[in-house]
Amino acid sequence: MKINFNKKIIFSTIIFLFIGISFRVNCLSEEINAELTSNNFSHTVFVGIATAQNCKPCDTWNENIYDFYISGEYDFEYVEMIEFDHNGQILNQKANDWSNSFDVGSYPTSIFDRDFQRIIGNNPEELTDSIEICGDRLVNEISATMNLYWLENGKIQIDIMIENNEEIGYNGHIRAFITEIISRYDTCYGNPYHFGFLDYAYEKSISINPGATYSESVVWDGNEHEDEHGDHFGDIYPENIQVSLVIYNNEYGYLDETVNARVNGNNPPDAPVILGETNGKTNREYEYRFITTDFNNNKIFYFIDWDDGNVEDWMGPFESGEELIKNHTWTEDGTYNIKAKAKDTNGEESPWTILEIKMPFVKESAYFLIIKLLEDMKGVIPILKQIIWSIINL
Repeated sequence: MKINFNKKIIFSTIIFLFIGISFRVNCLSEEINAELTSNNFSHTVFVGIATAQNCKPCDTWNENIYDFYISGEYDFEYVEMIEFDHNGQILNQKANDWSNSFDVGSYPTSIFDRDFQRIIGNNPEELTDSIEICGDRLVNEISATMNLYWLENGKIQIDIMIENNEEIGYNGHIRAFITEIISRYDTCYGNPYHFGFLDYAYEKSISINPGATYSESVVWDGNEHEDEHGDHFGDIYPENIQVSLVIYNNEYGYLDETVNARVNGNNPPDAPVILGETNGKTNREYEYRFITTDFNNNKIFYFIDWDDGNVEDWMGPFESGEELIKNHTWTEDGTYNIKAKAKDTNGEESPWTILEIKMPFVKESAYFLIIKLLEDMKGVIPILKQIIWSIINL
C-alpha cells in the first residue's frame, strides 16, 4: 500500500516542532540565568530585624524569614534585634539604639544592607526582590574571615581578619552581632526567636590601606553583659552561638560584606614540655617538670610513661599553664624515653612529647671509649680496666 504525505503538512509540522524546542530552550536558559543571578551575589546580604516580644506580626515574621533562610536559596544572613519585652519595656538597650538609628516606627521592620532595602511588617512576598536587589548592587572589594573559640564559662574568643582588595584606602565600620541560634527570648505566642541578638563583640571604626589587612582578636565574656532585666549572658553554651560580622563603608553607609561564624569545636591541649636531666646515674632520684597549655583554657590531666615499666596515669586536674613536678629513679643502666601527653576535661588528648634519658651517659661512654682504645694496644693487663673504671666513677 502506498502512503502519500502532504509536503505542506510535513513542513508545517517541522516548523512547529522547531519553534517549540526553541521556546523550551529559551525558558531553560532564563531559568538557569535566574538561578545564577540569585546565587551569584556581589556579597552576602545582611538583614537586621527590629522586633519585639509583644508584637503579634513579629511571631509570624520570625517563622517566615527563618523558613526562607533555611531553604538555602539565597546568600543572606539575619539577626533578630529583640528590642522590647512582653510588657513593652526595653529588653535590650543596644537593640533599641540600633532600631532608633534607622528611625524604625513599627514592628517588625527588616533592614537590608543597612537600609538599602526595607520591609515593614510581615510581608514574605517581598523577600525575594529585596534580597536580590541588595545582592546585585556594587560593593567595595572587601573580604573577611572570622573564627570563634570557646573558652568555657560563657567566654568566647573572636578572631577577625579583613582585607582591603581595593587600590584606595578603605574607611568604614564593623559590627559583630553575637546571637543565640535558638534564642532565650520568645515571641508573644511562646515561639523562640532564631538568631536572637545578645550583644556586640566588635563595634568600631576601621581604616585599611590599599591591599592591606586588618586583624584583631577579642574575648567576649557573657558574664559581663546583661539585658535590661538584669539577666547576664554567662549561661550561653557553644553549640548555640553564631556571630555575624558586618563591614560597611563611611561614604554611603551601606554594607560591603557579611561573614558568619559559629564556635569551633574543642581544641586539644598542646604537647607538654618536659624539663629535666637527660643523663645521669642509676639509683639516683631526678626531678622532671611537665607543663602545657590548653587553648580553650580547660583543665588538664597528665599521663607519663617512664619507659621502665612505671607510668603515672592521668594525674590532675591542673590549670592550663600550671606546672607538674615529678621525681623518678631508674635502677638499671640503659637509654630511656620519657613520654608524656596531656588531656583536657573534654577528653581531647595532645600529641606525645618524648625526652631521651641515658643512664649512665657521659661516664659510661668515656669508659667504653678508653677500653676500646686500650684493647687496640698490645700488652694491656686486665687490672688497668678496673683502675680506669674506678677513676671515672669517683
